[in-house]
Amino acid sequence: MKAFDLFSNTVIDYIKSYFDHDSRFYEKLSYLNVQSFHFLTWKNVLDVADLIQIDGLDMDQLYSEFCDIKFLYDNLNKKNIKLSDQVKSYISSKRINFSASSISHHIVVCDDGDGDNEEVISSATNEDEDLIRSDQLWAYLLNINPNSTPNFKKIITYTFSIPCSNSYVELILSNMNLLWSDYRNPMDIKLVHAELSIRMHADYSCEQFHKHILSGTNLLKQIRKKSKISTVISRRCHISFLFLS
Repeated sequence: MKAFDLFSNTVIDYIKSYFDHDSRFYEKLSYLNVQSFHFLTWKNVLDVADLIQIDGLDMDQLYSEFCDIKFLYDNLNKKNIKLSDQVKSYISSKRINFSASSISHHIVVCDDGDGDNEEVISSATNEDEDLIRSDQLWAYLLNINPNSTPNFKKIITYTFSIPCSNSYVELILSNMNLLWSDYRNPMDIKLVHAELSIRMHADYSCEQFHKHILSGTNLLKQIRKKSKISTVISRRCHISFLFLS
């Protein structure tokens, strides 16, 4: 029994060393989450500002910006149009090939064991329509009057640039292994970087991307040249071909 207790406590201490060390840090950052009970309270904004310590932050101006954003947020909630619909409309206007599924595909449905999976998923699906992603809400709030919140933008951009996991990095490595195979090992690093950027960030469909390349008259002219510049552009066209294939 003593040996088992020692083993159990060792395992628990090991887990805590990974998950409890930064728990307070992430708890404070969660105040900027629209689902948080502490969302948009000045005390918690101060906690976040003290936590991340951004150089050049004007605290007096930050308070004025906070009051403006709080007032704006409250007014948006009073409109006849739901805030979630306002945010979706804004995001769709900023993306060429916007899909409504991109708003809600991050939602994780958990089964607590009190009912079957179908009931849980059905309930979550009904709630997805009103769900607001925090990063999209902040993009909406801070761009209604884009030049009036410089200090608040620093806090938001810093906070939302912190990855919650290494899954995106692993996705990059996975895609790199696919495109930089033994068959294509002569590719240089710049070409690999360019193709990865297209794979990970392009919003165009294949048809749209193809039309975009064909409509670039200056680009097509440079492709036909034999100068150094044309080598770089030819690589871009090569990437375009790979993307379409």
